[in-house]
Amino acid sequence: MNRDAAVRDRAEDLQLLAAAAERARLKLADAVAARPDQFAKPRTATVGRVTFGFRRRAARAEPSDATLDLIETLLPPSQAAMLVRVKRSVNVSALRSLSDDELDLVAATPKRARRRCSSGGGGDGWAAGC
Repeated sequence: MNRDAAVRDRAEDLQLLAAAAERARLKLADAVAARPDQFAKPRTATVGRVTFGFRRRAARAEPSDATLDLIETLLPPSQAAMLVRVKRSVNVSALRSLSDDELDLVAATPKRARRRCSSGGGGDGWAAGC
C-alpha cells in the first residue's frame, strides 16, 4: 500500500469518527431538550426539610513546592509571617544523649519504664515502684 492510499484510508476513518461524534452530540442535545428540569440550576432539591444536591464549594488553595519561597521573597515580612506556619518541637532522640543534670536543667524528666507487678494486691497490676 502506498502513502496516498494510507492517507485516504485514514481520512475516511476520520470522517466516519467525526460523523459518529456529531450523532452523539445531537443525541445528547435531544436528551437535554427533552428533560430541561434535570439540567436547571441550582441542582438542589428539598424534601421534607432536608436539602440535598450539588452545591458550589469554595475553591481550595493548593500550594506548589515554590509557594513558600515565593511568599518569603515577594511579600512583606508581616504578611509572610501570617502565611507561613513553623512547627517547633523537641528532638527527643537528641534529649536521650543528655545527662540527668542537663535534663533537669531543661525541665525534661527521664521517663522510666513501668514494670508489671506479679504480686497480688488488686488494681490493674501496674505500679511505679514494685
